[in-house]
Amino acid sequence: MMRHLRSRRILGAVAPLALATVLLGWGARDGSSPEQPGWLPLWEVTDGSSTVHLLGSIHLLRPDVYPLDPTIYEVFDSADVVAFELDAAELAQAATAMMARGMYQSGRTIADDLPADLLGELERRGQELSLPPAMVQGMKPWFAAMTLSALVLQRAGFDGASGIDAHFHQRAAAAGKRTMGLETADDQLSALDGLSAEAQVMFVRRTLADLDSAVAKLDHSTTLWQAGDADALAALMTESMRGQPELEERLLTNRNRQWVPQIEALLRGGERAMVIVGLAHLVGEGSVVDLLEKRGYTVQRLRAREAAGVGASH
Repeated sequence: MMRHLRSRRILGAVAPLALATVLLGWGARDGSSPEQPGWLPLWEVTDGSSTVHLLGSIHLLRPDVYPLDPTIYEVFDSADVVAFELDAAELAQAATAMMARGMYQSGRTIADDLPADLLGELERRGQELSLPPAMVQGMKPWFAAMTLSALVLQRAGFDGASGIDAHFHQRAAAAGKRTMGLETADDQLSALDGLSAEAQVMFVRRTLADLDSAVAKLDHSTTLWQAGDADALAALMTESMRGQPELEERLLTNRNRQWVPQIEALLRGGERAMVIVGLAHLVGEGSVVDLLEKRGYTVQRLRAREAAGVGASH
């Protein structure tokens, strides 16, 4: 009983972080650096007299990234409605829902879905992170991979409560702003739980291969985020999905397509809106920004306050 309760506590602490670990850019290249500092991960979408702002989020951050550039807070303060991937009610239920969807329910174990050598490596790395093999046995491969990533990042000081989404959820509640979600927790979890057996095996394999470099690469991703280096971030996201077309389709491409009509509805609604979603959804081909541009909207990236005032060199 005590072991079971301890396992639930571990999962309860990690589950809120787990979704945030999927698209963190494990493909970041060592030594790359921002080419043009001064940009923000913030885009302005206009259609005539209507404007919506898109802020690219990193879901796990260290607390020392705050405060953000004043321009981001000005856009937030002026917004009538703030849209997130998940609204507050869905977010509160996401951890419980993830544990329900991520654990086997019918006597099946992860040994039924992973090659023996891969499972052995997964259990070994799990034990290093205080995740008992018995707990790993009950996890579906996608959930086991995400849990390991979350544990590594949690130990290094990354915190879901310090992520951009959480930061602005809190500010929106304090300001009494209307908020909305672009999807439900079930939508997010179905994208993962619906992965084929082959895609889940590849997901575990890539996660294990990148586990030791995860902290350095997320630090690098944060640096690129702070510099608004969209080109480097697009390359980083592309690399992180290399060899995983099904994961890319389910977690990025499909969701981008589903969100665009909702953003268009915000533009038609006439309210000032700010949309905050994972940065991977806003950079590169097939991104929300790309799709909106192809639909004829004017999209421009905004500069940081300090950079905007420097002069012609920026």
